[in-house]
Amino acid sequence: MPLDDASGRVVTYIACLQDSRRSSPADSSSERALLADITAESPKGAAAIREEFCRAGDFRVERVGPGMLSAADVDRLVAMHRETFPTFPYEFEHKLALMLAEPDAYLMSQVRSVSNGWIYAFSNLEINTVMLEDGSRLCLAEYDNTMRLATCPELGEIKSLGAMLRLELALRARDRGVDLCHAESRASLGAINCISHDLGMKFGGTLEKHLLISGPSDISYQHPSRCESMNVWYLNRAQLAALETPSTL
Repeated sequence: MPLDDASGRVVTYIACLQDSRRSSPADSSSERALLADITAESPKGAAAIREEFCRAGDFRVERVGPGMLSAADVDRLVAMHRETFPTFPYEFEHKLALMLAEPDAYLMSQVRSVSNGWIYAFSNLEINTVMLEDGSRLCLAEYDNTMRLATCPELGEIKSLGAMLRLELALRARDRGVDLCHAESRASLGAINCISHDLGMKFGGTLEKHLLISGPSDISYQHPSRCESMNVWYLNRAQLAALETPSTL
């Protein structure tokens, strides 16, 4: 799966594909139809994402780093991760501690309600710099742990928090000189793919039955596997440079 980083280089995703991890015709058809529906619409873009975010309620985007989270904040993020990914095979509190200990390798942001102080959304980028054979460097940033609560006691249903976070992180990646900002989105779920599309990320292809989200009981990959297919989306340097910076950030 080639992804153009806009400088003449091509980044290729490679995934292991065994017979026991191939999508069923029904799954593939359903996931292709979902993707077609999403990409048939024009991306919202930064200005519309900001406008929706401002209409959602009294929220603010916060950067996360060492010493910036209270014990209650950590508990809330762990609970949010368990709600969003109830059978994911690692404990988020351990990953969060690692990210907080290595702020140069992980960019983290969250959305907090001004009225009640609660965190309603969180996402992070994992930064990796690769040294190439010609001596040049390739800086990659991968989205991870994008999660949000869909309702608020005071406001009911809330939208655009995840998109606003991903936009803010993309702008931070641009400032860091990232060459390629990419994401894997569960192919069967509309919301997370809509966020990637609305941000203007380019669809790069589908990794068939690529990621184990449903827990360690599936680790042997015996058929039928619960591994999920993932859609790959990306922003290259040119796309990052063209992102509009909303006045909210």
